Amino acid sequence: MAQITHNGPYSWTSASGSGMAPGEEHGWSLAHGEFLESLSFTYIATAHPFSPVDQHVRLSVTSITSVTRPWGSPPEQIHYIEIQIRNVGTVTVTAYNLSVTEIQA
Repeated sequence: MAQITHNGPYSWTSASGSGMAPGEEHGWSLAHGEFLESLSFTYIATAHPFSPVDQHVRLSVTSITSVTRPWGSPPEQIHYIEIQIRNVGTVTVTAYNLSVTEIQA
């Protein structure tokens, strides 16, 4: 039976107030120690925008990339995932939550 773990939500809010304009992307890197324990997990990410009542806001998770690379001295292998979120709507996004689910078969 698969083990399912939900992580987050991780929050992003525009510090400058200018937000993420239509077509812009925002990236996340989540590394071992936050929740990545195994290379055998499958990851699912969803981005949940906060929206004023009168606006239709749309975000898309455009990629989830798994990375393993050497780090430190002496070098050891570290594993992390990179997640790209794109504003695919027509209005600027000023805040959203990111949720990541890991599934281990």
